[in-house]
Amino acid sequence: MNNDLTEDAIFEHNVVMININASIEDRSAYHAVRYAWKVNPKTVSQAEYVLAVAHGKIVGVFIADKWKVATLENFPEYPNVAAEGRFGFVGRDAPKEIIDLYMGKRISSDYRKKGASNPIRYNYEYNARKNSIVRKVFSNGERINFRKKST
Repeated sequence: MNNDLTEDAIFEHNVVMININASIEDRSAYHAVRYAWKVNPKTVSQAEYVLAVAHGKIVGVFIADKWKVATLENFPEYPNVAAEGRFGFVGRDAPKEIIDLYMGKRISSDYRKKGASNPIRYNYEYNARKNSIVRKVFSNGERINFRKKST
C-alpha cells in the first residue's frame, strides 16, 4: 500500500506503462512518452492505451495509433536522439472517460519492482504463437491472471 493518499490504478484495459521521469521536465507527457523505446512491436501493439508515468503516478493517457521504427524519417521532430533498435508511436489522447479512469493514479508496487531499470511495464503478457494475451491482475499483492484471446 502507498504512504500517500493517491489511489492505485485498477486496470480495466491492456496497458503499457512507460516511465518518463528523465524527460518529463522539458516536454509534454505525450512528447516524452512517444519516442524512443526498446520494445517488441508485436507485444506493445497489444496495448489498448499507453500510460505516461512520472514518479509512480500516471501523468498521461494515450492511444498509440501506430508504432514505428524510431528513425529521423519517421520522427523528424527528434533529430538529436540516438534511436537504433527503438520504436516510437504516433497517437492521440485517450477518450475523456479513459483519461478520467487512470490520470493521477499511482502504479501499484506490484508493477513497479524496486531497483528495476527498464522503463517499460505491461499489465499483460502477449504470446504471438498462441495469439493470446494473459492480463496480469493483482489482488492483495498476489498475482491472478485474466485470459483473453487476441483479436
